[in-house]
Amino acid sequence: MPAEDAHRDAFWVIAVVGGMSITKAIEDSLGSITISHWTFENGIILPRLLLFLLTSVRFFIGSNVFFQAVHIEPGHEKTFRHRNYALDFGSAIFHFGFLYALATTIRTIPPLPIHLLDESFFLFLCVVLLYDWAWYFVSTPYDTARCILRWAWYNTLAVFLPCSALFLIFKYGGIDRGWFEILLAGWIAITSLPDLMKMAHGEMPKP
Repeated sequence: MPAEDAHRDAFWVIAVVGGMSITKAIEDSLGSITISHWTFENGIILPRLLLFLLTSVRFFIGSNVFFQAVHIEPGHEKTFRHRNYALDFGSAIFHFGFLYALATTIRTIPPLPIHLLDESFFLFLCVVLLYDWAWYFVSTPYDTARCILRWAWYNTLAVFLPCSALFLIFKYGGIDRGWFEILLAGWIAITSLPDLMKMAHGEMPKP
């Protein structure tokens, strides 16, 4: 079997892990939503579900584009002469494992007062957003590092830091939990727009 075919088949494992995360998020969220009347929990779970779906789809598409460009497409061996498939594959599995952990916390609503360590959903979101830095540091000997670094900076500056600012405003009483969850999901939607708009026009994000 050609190496490209083996890489393509192995990527299905990543797709399965990502699919499990999305299934877990949808099943848990829909099972906790009250349809007959609006509840406080609805106002927390629905924005979190939207946030999770946007985040997981964006990362899954990014992972697919990366593996296509680095390990599968014709000519990849010239553009990325030094690469490590096992490292990239393992990193992707761990990343989507954290996405699954994020999915399991969608229904977790900590009581007041607000403590960061109690905010499991927000903490796992931060891990997902900052994970590319760990991937980048172990990939520095390879040509793939430049692609990973570009994503790491974007997820840090455009997504993580504004989300952290929202959390601080929430923690110190500037907004309540309902508005925090809505604004958090709204910002994730805004930062996902560049990739979503490219896909709407038949383009794929660049690695």
